[in-house]
Amino acid sequence: MATPKYAWVIAMGCFCIGIVTMGGISVFNYCMAYMAMDFGIDATGLAVVTSTYTLFCNGLSWFAGIVCRKLGPRLTIGLGMCGNSIAQICTGLLANGVMSTVICYAFAGAFACTLVGSVMPKLISDWFSPRHRGKCNMFYTMGPTLMGALLGIVIPILINGPGWRTCFYGIGGFCLLLGIIFLLIVRDTPAKLGTYAFGYTEEEAAMLVESLREQDQIQNTTGKALKKVLSYPMTWIFGIVYALWMGYFAGMNTFGNAALIEIGFDITFIGAINSVSSIVMVGSQLLWSTMSDYVWNRKAILALICIIFGAMMFGLFYILGHQGTSVNHVFFFGFMIVYAIFGGQGALMNTINCEIYPPSIRSVGPGIVATISMIGSVGGPLVCAAVVSSFGATYGYLLFTGPCQIVAAILLWILVPKTGGKHGDPLAIKEAEETLGEEAVAAARS
Repeated sequence: MATPKYAWVIAMGCFCIGIVTMGGISVFNYCMAYMAMDFGIDATGLAVVTSTYTLFCNGLSWFAGIVCRKLGPRLTIGLGMCGNSIAQICTGLLANGVMSTVICYAFAGAFACTLVGSVMPKLISDWFSPRHRGKCNMFYTMGPTLMGALLGIVIPILINGPGWRTCFYGIGGFCLLLGIIFLLIVRDTPAKLGTYAFGYTEEEAAMLVESLREQDQIQNTTGKALKKVLSYPMTWIFGIVYALWMGYFAGMNTFGNAALIEIGFDITFIGAINSVSSIVMVGSQLLWSTMSDYVWNRKAILALICIIFGAMMFGLFYILGHQGTSVNHVFFFGFMIVYAIFGGQGALMNTINCEIYPPSIRSVGPGIVATISMIGSVGGPLVCAAVVSSFGATYGYLLFTGPCQIVAAILLWILVPKTGGKHGDPLAIKEAEETLGEEAVAAARS
């Protein structure tokens, strides 16, 4: 029999998910300009590829949740990782124009819908108690952060050497290997290995498993689960929060580097900032996630760092607009490192997306929220582009992304329930009390 500590193997599986998620879209963003030159078109002509990927990735997140209900997290995510990786390799083999690239990346996005916070929260909540979910989600968000730092070193070497197609072969092959490893090491639930979730006592784990079994009997069809999720007010409340957060994230990814280049910063200096910021963000994910497991509550910590981060965006807007490259480079570098500390929000966002639902609908609920967030991931760059056009400078995107963070923080603080820290997982306990009775739950927790 495996021990509950096998949960940390699941955490490493989540780390692999994060790497594949970042690899799937970043390799194209790096190669886009070189692909456009080979195709004989302007780089903006390939921008539709990113939109297509996002549309399929986030737009099908609800479907990923339904598939997970049928196949379980292991097969759903593992097949998504492998399919996304194969689509990357196919891009290197088959892309020879806009249409062929769009088709390849539509498939990549369709498979990636299982990787972006729809199914993974269910896997983590089944394997970890509330006091450890933040740390496990930190493993997931460390994956793309470290992958981003690695890609900044590897991809320029590949592009300047064998060429951009090799980037898709190399990154796609590496991600495919991680998908196979995931399928080999991950199990859907601790019960599949004869153990229980890490951080619970055996009695608590048995109580929650029995509660979930009874709920599944009551709610034995996907249609009933979907109806319950759609009628649940927090789906729409947190969906708006997530959409605002994705609006900031997509806007920053689209215009962040372009703004620094437009101001006149050297690409080497920008690359150094990005690499160091990625490393700092790994530490910040660990800091905020661990804190949310033990003190205060998750939504309050996330809301606080979102407000600080949003305020710093206005500070960055002032620096770029009034000082530009005349700013002291050491000061600017330091500012961007502090900026990165408060940017480590992804792990908390994913953990809360899990805990706003009772366990019986955690395989469907986060997928619906991720689908709603498509409003931000698709609309964010468009609104940013309109702000940039009106303002006349690329750094004007900060006038949209800063308020996105602050409004999301306010909604979090006021409307989202307290979980984590001293509050644990109140919806799981409430559902158990409804199905098993308050006395049985109290006995299991004593």
